[in-house]
Amino acid sequence: MARRGSWKRRHQRKSLLEKMSPEKIVGWRRSLKNARGSKIENRHTRVIVVLKMSSPSKRREMDVMKLMMSDYTVEMINDGLSEFNVEFHGPKESLYEGGVWKIRVELPDAYPYKSPSVGFVNKIFHPNVDEL
Repeated sequence: MARRGSWKRRHQRKSLLEKMSPEKIVGWRRSLKNARGSKIENRHTRVIVVLKMSSPSKRREMDVMKLMMSDYTVEMINDGLSEFNVEFHGPKESLYEGGVWKIRVELPDAYPYKSPSVGFVNKIFHPNVDEL
């Protein structure tokens, strides 16, 4: 008896391979051999491993683009995607309505495996600590 879901996984891998050009598969095979030091025989595994290796950089770009397309104001600090400021407003019909906050976000090279560094640019008022 075949394992459940195995046909689906094989079919997904096959359709993934059919969409890719042979040049990409050969290039990925070469880069994997150099990176790992050993040859991978299974072409399905090879393609899946390479896609997982390239996904963090794509994830970074996708997350920054989603943020830029949202209602927040995003200001890039450097030419790269690693440092930027985000300005957001307080939610309507709340105590924070009318408030504007600005945070600085720094994405590490290991993002998304390492969390971003986030800090407020404007001074935060702490009612129980700060004096009036």
